[in-house]
Amino acid sequence: MRVIRHANLVPAPWKNGGGSTTTIAVEPQGASLDDFDWRISLATIDRDGPFSSFPGIDRSLALVEGGGVELDVAGRRVVLGQDVLEFPGELAVTAKLHGGSTTDFNVMTRRGRYTHRLERRRVAGRVHIGAGGTTIVFVAQGSIDGEGISLQRHDALIIDSVCIVEATEAVLLVTTLMRAP
Repeated sequence: MRVIRHANLVPAPWKNGGGSTTTIAVEPQGASLDDFDWRISLATIDRDGPFSSFPGIDRSLALVEGGGVELDVAGRRVVLGQDVLEFPGELAVTAKLHGGSTTDFNVMTRRGRYTHRLERRRVAGRVHIGAGGTTIVFVAQGSIDGEGISLQRHDALIIDSVCIVEATEAVLLVTTLMRAP
């Protein structure tokens, strides 16, 4: 089990100036954008514009904060709100903000090495998380406690088994990472 405190993370500006990315976790540790197996981050989109292309990468996005964003995903219009969006990283994607900047949770896995599943969970009370593969729990809203840990908004937890947590009321983004067959 590994706790990642948001307060200890540093955002990096995008080359095109349209936002910033805060890496939460990457495998292998220290891997670049060219050689990671999987990568979890927060992306802040500050203005309309294109996404970077990531050939051979499967992506999932979930809105964390902001008024939402309309995406053109290879000619298909999608509004990123409460649902999780999945798409191949090589597709042309352009963002149009709705009412100011947004912060999005971003999961990327290299095809042929890993697969992933991202889900948004509203939780209250005692919750079991994990079971098979590596699980990353990101606290989008609220806080959770359990098994000697306490996570606040935007903190994350990486587990390789089952973890039991308590939440008064929280929204979690739970990513399950599995080695590709």
